[in-house]
Amino acid sequence: QDTFLWVKGIDEALRFIRSNGPRHGRLIGGLIKKSMAAGQLKRRPLLRVIPFVMGAVMVPNLMAGPIIKAAPKLPFGVTRRLVEKHVLSDEALAERVDMTLSALRA
Repeated sequence: QDTFLWVKGIDEALRFIRSNGPRHGRLIGGLIKKSMAAGQLKRRPLLRVIPFVMGAVMVPNLMAGPIIKAAPKLPFGVTRRLVEKHVLSDEALAERVDMTLSALRA
């Protein structure tokens, strides 16, 4: 599963980003443009919106691997299971997307 790339290793994660990043960027950019044109999202410069979306949606997955690897040493009861549930699960991703879209409508 893509969300576990950082757990597998940095080299594999970087290969995935290099091979899929441009395509995903074009896809996300295209969807954002269409949504702005349709009035579903507030019009903003695309170069402001794409980093915001990527930061909100993708960065948590990138951070999850190092967090999982350090989990036995982390405070506040963070465990692999909690990271998987609240960061890596489909439900967590869908909620981040919903929160991001709500922010982009404002």
